[in-house]
Amino acid sequence: MSFTDLAFPPFLLLVLLLFRLLPGKARPALLLAASWTFYACHDLRLLGLLIGVTFVSWFCALRGTRGWRNAGIAVCLGALGVFKYTQFFADCLFALPRLFGVPSAAPQFGIILPMGISFYVFQAVSSLIDTGRGRVRAERNFGYYALYLSFFPQLVAGPIERMQDLLPQLRDLAGPAAGDREEGLRLILRGYAKKLLIADTLAPLVNAAYADPASAGGAAMLAATAFFALQIYGDFAGYSDIAIGIGRLLGIRLSENFRRPYGAGSLRDFWRRWHITLTRWLTDYLYIPLGGSKKGLARQCLNTVLVFLVSGLWHGAGLSYAAWGLVHGIGLGAERLTERVRIPAQLRRLLTLGFVLLAWVLFRAESLADALLIYRTIFTDFRPENLLAGLGADLPGLGCAVLCALMLPAVERLPVLRWKEKGGTAWLLWLLLILAVILARCAALTTGGDTAFIYFQF
Repeated sequence: MSFTDLAFPPFLLLVLLLFRLLPGKARPALLLAASWTFYACHDLRLLGLLIGVTFVSWFCALRGTRGWRNAGIAVCLGALGVFKYTQFFADCLFALPRLFGVPSAAPQFGIILPMGISFYVFQAVSSLIDTGRGRVRAERNFGYYALYLSFFPQLVAGPIERMQDLLPQLRDLAGPAAGDREEGLRLILRGYAKKLLIADTLAPLVNAAYADPASAGGAAMLAATAFFALQIYGDFAGYSDIAIGIGRLLGIRLSENFRRPYGAGSLRDFWRRWHITLTRWLTDYLYIPLGGSKKGLARQCLNTVLVFLVSGLWHGAGLSYAAWGLVHGIGLGAERLTERVRIPAQLRRLLTLGFVLLAWVLFRAESLADALLIYRTIFTDFRPENLLAGLGADLPGLGCAVLCALMLPAVERLPVLRWKEKGGTAWLLWLLLILAVILARCAALTTGGDTAFIYFQF
């Protein structure tokens, strides 16, 4: 099930109604049943994997020894490796003989990538590590631990929560406090606006250009890359907003995951604003154990590159994802080496934005070869006269895309805009936005447009 499925609104309403009617002691069981149902609606077969990872990590943490915790981490990461990286490593292995002119073809395993496995495995691993570090006690109740690992709003695409932050809230489900419901509804509406009005409107133009970069021309590819930057932000930040908003309706506060990243003044600042919970996870459980910034500048830069290489591969099993992470790691290292160079703040923002936009080519391209072709096209074959054809759009379609892109700053302000502001007319703005979101969803249903969240594939 997805937030954009037609079945989700009645599912959520039923969960909220039962949550309100049931006594506090029964609420965790309700949310666990709802979470497993939510996941099973995607693929019932893969629910067993989620429960298996849950049981193994819970059991190993309870044993209380370092050996058991390490075994649990190995099993969790092993499951992630098998389901996500088996085909990738096989392709790389069988590609080596071809470098020497020996024909070879990798077997096709056809392994299904379980939805959200990268997220719930990372939560399981963090719980085992934090238990070993004494930051949190092992949870003896399997039900509470299972709910922590599979809480349905953030199960599939985050935020990636820590056990010490989320589990106490799940044990004490007193319900929403004053203002939580209103704040939750505003966040949910903002999330749907980002996803349906911005991300899904821009997606067809991005897909058209990236499907045939050789003939699209540099102008179209540059525009498509800028649109993709907004698409992936609207898609992923939209999911996080909806998840955090649903949490608020239940009286649960999930972690902030985005903070206007395209306004960052440096790459370091960008990663403090983009996918914040992943950045914190990689910092705490990989960067710091590698030595962090305590072993000299050269080692710090190397650690940064290694962490972002892992980040790239976490996002996707492909060389282009690895290159995307590597480029960001090298960029952060270069930024660290040149931090004493005085650059005006506005120029730093422009340079950071330009770097991030060009790096998105690696993330979105179908392959590393396509990414290199796109870079060459942008810089040597601009062809502005081919803009519309390369994007697969006419002038009104392009204008609509630009208009949606320009809506983003206004949409970002939604949680700040109260129902009764602006002399009592704010409710009209909210009503218009709700109608726009509903119409966008209806249009997607009519045209058969794909509304799947991008991060579901990670």
